[in-house]
Amino acid sequence: MYLQVRLHPDDWKLQSILWREDPNQEIDHYVLTTVTFVCGPSAFLANRTLRRLAEDDGDKFPLAPPIIHNEMNGLLCVGGRLRYANISENRKHPIILPATSRLVTLLIDYMHQKMFHGGIHLIATHLRQLYWIPRLKVVLNARLRRCIVCLRYGAETAFQRMADLPAARVNQCRSFEEAGLDYAGPFPIKASRHRGNYSYKGYFAIFVCMATKAVHLEAVSSYDTKSFLAAFRRFISRRGPCRHLYSDRGTNFVGADAELRRLHSQESGFYKSICAQLRDKHNTTWHFNPPSSPHFGGLWESGVKSVKYHSKRMVGDDLFTFEEFSTLLAQIEAILNSRPLTPLSDTFEPDAVLTPAHPLIGESSVVIAEPPITGKKIELVGAMATCDSDHTSLLGTLVQRVSTLLAETK
Repeated sequence: MYLQVRLHPDDWKLQSILWREDPNQEIDHYVLTTVTFVCGPSAFLANRTLRRLAEDDGDKFPLAPPIIHNEMNGLLCVGGRLRYANISENRKHPIILPATSRLVTLLIDYMHQKMFHGGIHLIATHLRQLYWIPRLKVVLNARLRRCIVCLRYGAETAFQRMADLPAARVNQCRSFEEAGLDYAGPFPIKASRHRGNYSYKGYFAIFVCMATKAVHLEAVSSYDTKSFLAAFRRFISRRGPCRHLYSDRGTNFVGADAELRRLHSQESGFYKSICAQLRDKHNTTWHFNPPSSPHFGGLWESGVKSVKYHSKRMVGDDLFTFEEFSTLLAQIEAILNSRPLTPLSDTFEPDAVLTPAHPLIGESSVVIAEPPITGKKIELVGAMATCDSDHTSLLGTLVQRVSTLLAETK
């Protein structure tokens, strides 16, 4: 874009041009009466102009100051009608960043690494707590397509017809009262970080809540009965009693060898000893899937896939000690329990969506540090989770002015 400014006649002589194409020709005299400028976009000047208009002419345009909301640092932020919401000011009015900004690219890359190469919905959930980026899903999709690690492990799976959900998936109950179990591995584990130490095979047990899809991960050293019972005791000590435990018969366990298949066969004493101890000590009933039916355990099989999705990208070819492996599983557990249970929309939603961690601790496991909104002790975590869910849905509908939008479309 070009801008021409007409000069005063007294200044025309300052733009005189003498020109001739051939030395034998007479010199031509040209006089420019205008000055041409090249115009480019300036976000800072636009921001300052909008703020000046809101301050000087606010009485002429009463709707402009609330919409053009400004912080003390002069950054352009989202407006809205959430002044009285019990959330932080940064989440009420996130900073507006253009989708083509280099800062947006750096923020996406940072959050992608922090979330262990998480997906679009997970990254968008945490970015929208502080920033409002127009067409965020489109920008995330274009950026994540350039991640070499995600492209390597992003092969599409075959399409399967979905069956009806079992009763444990559709009936309300306490978190982990009904859970699915699976083993995965092996993973190479080093005895220590000292030189010359040997490595051995490590595994992890995954417990998935049938009602809330919450995940609990336990690192185990072997497949024997003693190791599983120890992992199960740690699980019920932190998550409460598990009344019904679902698993397959072990024929499709990852990394199973001949000895494992013998122990997990229908006639093996492995199941008999474990089932007896679970029934007597913990009042737990173990339910087995039909033979050769891995689709009955799609919930925990999907959980194993999600754990491997993050672990393979972060571990690579490195060897971890058992403590480092346990720490990695705890971090992956927090990330998986921070996944949104409801899909994100393109409209601005300042509050966090409902995650599997809300019924457990009352908030998402992976959040940006903020001061507490209240000093009262939360006693009913389940009631808090329900309140947060309703609060999120309500705020998402109150941000847009529906009557104004309907009037504009007519």
